[in-house]
Order: sequence, then C-alpha cells, then structure tokens
Amino acid sequence: MKTVSDLVGVDIDNYVVTNVRGFRDIVDVIGGVTLDVEKRMYYYDPFDEPDLRKIDLQPGVQKLDGNKALQYVRFRSDALGDVTRTERQQKFLKALAKE
Repeated sequence: MKTVSDLVGVDIDNYVVTNVRGFRDIVDVIGGVTLDVEKRMYYYDPFDEPDLRKIDLQPGVQKLDGNKALQYVRFRSDALGDVTRTERQQKFLKALAKE
C-alpha cells in the first residue's frame, strides 16, 4: 500500500483484489478514465479468452471505458515488452487516482 500511495500521491488505507472483469467494472463505475494513449496499439491473440482477444486503441487523449482501459494496461507489443507495459500501468494508476 505504501508503494502505491507513493506512486499516486494518495494515502491508501485499504485495497481491493480483483480480476479482469472486476477491473473493467471498477473503471466503468467511475465513468471511465481520461488518458493520453501514446501510440496506436493493436494486437490480436486468437487463443486468449474471447472477450480479451483483441487490443485496438487509437492514439490521443480519450476517456477509456473499462474494456479500453483493460486493453491499455494489457498491451505489451513494444520493443521492451513488459517494461513499457509496466510503465503504462503506472501511468494508468495515476490517471485513475485523478478521476
């Protein structure tokens, strides 16, 4: 909790453990998260769960609903793979805290 508090600049007294469906629901309940998607993100995995197979985001500032937010934090088709995915996840948490 301290690490996340330091990252987003908000005191955190409690936390929630969730799965991908819960993640989407949380984002939808707050009305989405405004974020600058830094580049075109497209990926398709025919072997993933049906509702998780495709990531398809356009660049630019936008209000991401739960499904698009999940696509954003899951995307790893970069030169640095999980490194840039982790950076995006941190960026998302900061934007979520602002919402």
